[in-house]
Amino acid sequence: MGFLKGDSITAPQDMPTHSKLAPNGQKLVAKNPDVIAQAKEIIKQNDRQRFEKLREMLEEHMKKDPSLARLQQSVRLVETREGLRIDLVDQSDFAMFTLGTENMVPAAQKLIAEVARVIKDVPNMIIVRGHTDALPYASGQNVNNWTLSAARADATRRGLIAGGVDINRFDRIEGVADREPYVPENRMDPRNRRMSITLSWLNSDDARSHPVSPTSGHSDPTPEEHKAVVKINAPSDKKVSK
Repeated sequence: MGFLKGDSITAPQDMPTHSKLAPNGQKLVAKNPDVIAQAKEIIKQNDRQRFEKLREMLEEHMKKDPSLARLQQSVRLVETREGLRIDLVDQSDFAMFTLGTENMVPAAQKLIAEVARVIKDVPNMIIVRGHTDALPYASGQNVNNWTLSAARADATRRGLIAGGVDINRFDRIEGVADREPYVPENRMDPRNRRMSITLSWLNSDDARSHPVSPTSGHSDPTPEEHKAVVKINAPSDKKVSK
């Protein structure tokens, strides 16, 4: 049974194929572009149903817990070329990490644990990206926005594993510094400091075949994808330090 209590999306009946018998008696799947496209679309639709269920679960769980309910404005979910992206965004009164470090604050640890609880049983691979704002570091320091964003991404990975996510599900762990701003018109905005946890499409080759310019971000939605944006709440516009 699949995550939505139906047949698994890998069940044979869900994969339209056109086959014939090979000389050894085994079935061969025809390389028919239309058949392949139809199969990919079925996979993507199942992913979308799964993603919607995850969104509902996360929103419901956060509303029930007062300590998480206050963080609803920090959580955004959006469908992108890569899959379902869960953005955990800093606010004027909330930062996931202590200043200039990869040390996650207790409230953020609880939020990551809740995300892990919701996504741990789905089959999709995971991409974690760390993002910072554009505030520079003083010269002579060993840390910078690149190393900081990478360290925070790995801290997020460890938090998800502690919450029950299989270590083998992680596809990429990346730190991109301030190169993919959430608020491009103001690179100092606190919302640019965020962790992005993306559940890849099961047919992930499609996501990797669409290059995206650095200014728009690896997984920023297209105009059509903007229609699928789901905001648990809208974040504020105030600032806090890095």
